[in-house]
Amino acid sequence: MLESVISDTIESFTTPTFFLAGIEPKFEVFDLPALFASPHQVGGVLHDPEYRIHLATSGLDKGFRVIDAI
Repeated sequence: MLESVISDTIESFTTPTFFLAGIEPKFEVFDLPALFASPHQVGGVLHDPEYRIHLATSGLDKGFRVIDAI
């Protein structure tokens, strides 16, 4: 599905970050065990305004944009 987004066949889809790592290795960091101490910490990081900008632009050079992170 990610390839379909990049080739403009579909506009968007929802996926775990694991599938994005093949296109953009930066997303592989989210699969590291014990990276975050708690679900609350994950939420804090993903909703931090500065990190949201970084996350939203991480895939642009590969042809995709992260529009939300839960």
